[in-house]
Amino acid sequence: MRIIETTDAALVYTLMQQAFEEYAKDVVPSSALQEQLTTVEAAQARGERALVAYKGDGAVGMVRFTEGEYIDFYRLSVPPRYRRQGIAKALVLALLRYNKPLVCKVRKKETRNMALYQALGFNITAEYSVNHGAGELTVVRMERPCVIVNG
Repeated sequence: MRIIETTDAALVYTLMQQAFEEYAKDVVPSSALQEQLTTVEAAQARGERALVAYKGDGAVGMVRFTEGEYIDFYRLSVPPRYRRQGIAKALVLALLRYNKPLVCKVRKKETRNMALYQALGFNITAEYSVNHGAGELTVVRMERPCVIVNG
């Protein structure tokens, strides 16, 4: 597996849509499904970046992020056929190379995702309600302190 930075908005968009399709029938569907290729392109034009994981020649997952005082990552996407292979974990750990604290937001009902982040050293620092127009949901903010990575 190799993980690289990319500005290939079409690849990022495709992986995101494949991964978030399972949330289409939720009472409050993921806002990721409302995004279009143009919104990913616009975000990249504003400085958003993405890491993409590859197995052989095929892309198997990605994470979008911005870098400032900390790394704010979102839309961690692993299509269903590639799950449970350590890809999401590898993508999050790859963000450590930026030597900054990591921050993400997760729907509280996604206990599987929260457990992964907690196993990687994240703590819940806030909990709040949001409304994306389709209804209200509870979100938790999770943070992982900076750990200096040499090399």
